[in-house]
Amino acid sequence: MCPKFSIVMPLYNVEKYLRNSVLSVLNQTVSDYELILVDDGSLDDCPRICDEFAVQYSQVKVVHQENMGLSGARNAGFTIAKGKYVYFLDSDDIIQPDTLEHFESVIVKLPNVKYVISDFQYVTERNVFKAAGYDNGIEIYPRSLIQELFLKRQIRILAPGALLNVEWYKDNNLTFENNPYSEDQLFIWRALLKVDEVVHIKKPLYNYLHRPGSIMTASSVSKIVKAYPFFQDLQKIYFRSDKATPFVKLYLLPFWVRGILHSSAKIVSYKEYESILVAFEADKHCEALKLYPSIIVKLLSYLYFFNKRLFYLVNKLL
Repeated sequence: MCPKFSIVMPLYNVEKYLRNSVLSVLNQTVSDYELILVDDGSLDDCPRICDEFAVQYSQVKVVHQENMGLSGARNAGFTIAKGKYVYFLDSDDIIQPDTLEHFESVIVKLPNVKYVISDFQYVTERNVFKAAGYDNGIEIYPRSLIQELFLKRQIRILAPGALLNVEWYKDNNLTFENNPYSEDQLFIWRALLKVDEVVHIKKPLYNYLHRPGSIMTASSVSKIVKAYPFFQDLQKIYFRSDKATPFVKLYLLPFWVRGILHSSAKIVSYKEYESILVAFEADKHCEALKLYPSIIVKLLSYLYFFNKRLFYLVNKLL
């Protein structure tokens, strides 16, 4: 008999965090699931830890493969998933014990649901688990509203931590693209174009670990630049679609670029920053953002054309 939930956990050299992450699944109040551990060519003790869990727990399945990156590992796990719903969990994060119980409750109320998200909270290595501090029920967002809320960052969505209907996932050819940066955002934006509505569980069921090496660094800037064409293509897909709002069509790419310009200012010199401005066509996108419905975004856009060095310094401080 196939399980209701397939939890896919890609992992690479995370022996320090892996056990806690796996145990947060095995300690769920709901038992109708399979846990697929995709060891993406780990060089530490992860392969042995995975195999130990598979021997001890029948619901644990293990895939060992050569390193294919995060997207490749997620896709490999999805390929063998047997559940009606898939849930991606990163191998250094932890979920609340009643996570699947909450998702199951939504499925019972809304059996045709395709995409369910929950709130999440940041944790540190000193405190890798925090109990959920609130439970504000659920809310249902139509496609047009969730797209705009996500663009404006008025709602936060992670690629891991969301429940997805497997049949809908396959019918719409969803997959994680092997691009060098922001693969999660690409996946979310593609999914939001295919879904009619998104259900939001307003409770932090997902503990997202901030750890050394997980933030943008100067060495990652070249990867970010290589990701730009993927988002240019995404903008074109949205622009041609009748399922995207005019607001999202206009601002999806400029607002993503704005985020890159803000983050990169904190980690590179001004000389390096000038090359980033050129690579991301900052002139074009800052011009578009002059009309964005936010005073701060508008002011920064005008500041960019007034004095680029000052624009860099302000973003560095914000």
